[in-house]
Amino acid sequence: MNLLKKPFGLTLQALLWVMIFGCLLAHPFTNATSSPPGDKRDYVLIINSYNESSSWGWEIITDITARIEQIENLEVYVEHMNTLLMDQQSDLDNFRTNLSREYGKNPPRMLIYIGAPAFIMRDFAEKEWGKGIPSIICAEEDFIGPDKYYVSKRAIPHSERIPLRELSGEYNLTLLYAPIYLEQTIELMRRMIPEMNRLVFVRDGRYINQQYEDELKKLLDTDYPGMRFTSYKASNMSVDQLLDSLNVTDTRHTGVLFSSWHYTRNIAGNTEITANPFKIIASSTAPLFALWPSSVKNSGVVGGFTYDVSVYNRQIIKTFNTILEGRQPRDIPFYTPTDAHPTFNYPAMLRNKISPEICPPDSVFIDKPETFAERNRTAIILCGGFFLLFILFQQWRIRVMRKVEAARRRESESQIKYANLFNRMPIIYIQERVIFDEKHYPADTEFSDINAYFERTFLPRNQVVGKRGSELFADSFSEFLRLVNIVLTENRTVTYPFYYKPLDIFFEVVLSRSYLTDHIDIFCLDGTAETGLDQPQALAGARRGQHRSVEMRPEQPHHPLRHQQTGQSRLRRGDPAKRSFAFGKRRMLFLEDTQGGPRPHTAGLRRPDSRPYGQGLRRVPRDLQRKRTLAHGMGRSAGRRRVVRRAGTAQDARRNVAGHHRTQTHGAGAPLGPRPVC
Repeated sequence: MNLLKKPFGLTLQALLWVMIFGCLLAHPFTNATSSPPGDKRDYVLIINSYNESSSWGWEIITDITARIEQIENLEVYVEHMNTLLMDQQSDLDNFRTNLSREYGKNPPRMLIYIGAPAFIMRDFAEKEWGKGIPSIICAEEDFIGPDKYYVSKRAIPHSERIPLRELSGEYNLTLLYAPIYLEQTIELMRRMIPEMNRLVFVRDGRYINQQYEDELKKLLDTDYPGMRFTSYKASNMSVDQLLDSLNVTDTRHTGVLFSSWHYTRNIAGNTEITANPFKIIASSTAPLFALWPSSVKNSGVVGGFTYDVSVYNRQIIKTFNTILEGRQPRDIPFYTPTDAHPTFNYPAMLRNKISPEICPPDSVFIDKPETFAERNRTAIILCGGFFLLFILFQQWRIRVMRKVEAARRRESESQIKYANLFNRMPIIYIQERVIFDEKHYPADTEFSDINAYFERTFLPRNQVVGKRGSELFADSFSEFLRLVNIVLTENRTVTYPFYYKPLDIFFEVVLSRSYLTDHIDIFCLDGTAETGLDQPQALAGARRGQHRSVEMRPEQPHHPLRHQQTGQSRLRRGDPAKRSFAFGKRRMLFLEDTQGGPRPHTAGLRRPDSRPYGQGLRRVPRDLQRKRTLAHGMGRSAGRRRVVRRAGTAQDARRNVAGHHRTQTHGAGAPLGPRPVC
């Protein structure tokens, strides 16, 4: 069967299948393109008064779009009015017709108007989509006028201005006011250019700039009558002509205020809007000041008095979220920025040789290089924290050191005090280290320490310390070691009297265990005045092996010997080799040989002498006393008559013998005799 063929070699059947397949492929795309956005469930419509290249409107649209992208089932659509191209009322009617055809009868969830001219669409929105649509207006003015002023680009007179606040209830709207601070900007320019007497206003043909120019002229006529005003319009000159005019401007006396520079041009029969402010700003040799915050931030103008655009945009998003949550715009207060301040572009200031020092105190600088402190803020804070901790630690350490120093000083003062007491007390002190044999029995001693009274009585320190006891006092050393053994093994204190013949002195000797291991402490008190023995008896009793010894009970502390309170010491007889006296509650044991020894008697005890030092009485031969006086230049009552006062009762002798007895200071040159057992 031969099929009919068309040109290109296709049969009618193949051509039919191609057409059917093409219709199937085109069907879904046709539905998507033919459906207006209004057919979707929810959308937000943004009507921008200006074109896409307007930086102020573009920032607002970008922030709102980013927020809507985070919400499901909600879309955003933007319509640009391009009011610069609207010269007739028909142009405005055509824009309304296009909106009606594009979005139909499906009302948007919210309307956002950017720029005051966009709000002239309010009646159209109410007619097409009904009343009460939530609306947000972001405008440079807080009023609106008839359509003819926006089309003809003329300033709206005060008599025809309608405040937006009066329309908030009727149209369910809220306003976010973006003011232009003309008066503050002129004052700022005069501060930065002190000799300024001329103002050049650079603007395009949009309605808002015509409104600013009208208000600026009135301001200069009222507050600055001597200042000349010149306006450079994009509709009257090209960019090159503008640059030529700016480059020949006297920058010392002229201030240039830049608003915007949008101009139209015809390309292939189509009229387009072009905005190229950066070429103007970068090529101008005159410093430019700006009205819009975006011009200061995104270009090279010197500065201006503006609000913080980031705070303004955040407020838009906040209002947008509040309306989405269900609150009506008419219930939301109008917003006006309160943070306007002088804002400067730091690199542009340096490029135009303007010193930042003359800027107002509350100025904000854009692109200013960070200082060392700003670059290293975290490190400085950390270092400051560590330094503070170090200071606190040092203060704590100083306080502790002061306490330690105070304790050390008190200890040192205590040591000095006790060392002074140790060296100045009228008692001989000796510390000896005991040397033991293989059976741990005392075999010898070694002098470890002595006080000053010992040096004055016997030998200087350098001849005693480190010496063996058997070397210095060899006589009767075995008996002394026996008493040392008693002190160490039984942990007892032994007290006994001793007569030292070379100096003719009676000592009251106390042996006790030292705080150091294997050491003993020896105390020798001069008791000559209290001893009532005759000299022959004392000499006989002082022989080694026949000395008197006081044995103390270990559970009782040692105290000076006292008389019995009965007033009469009684001799208690016992073993013929032992006799004892009772002194208070203690016993004094006399160790005697079998041949007998001196018998102490109470009549021999004497009352302590209370007269000043140097006037006491002792049993010292007069010739010996005279020799010592001549040898040492000191003595006790030399040349006086000595009167011996004896005690009648034991109660007169109760006081401490060591505390009230007065002795003679003996020099180190006294002859060295047998070792005193002390």
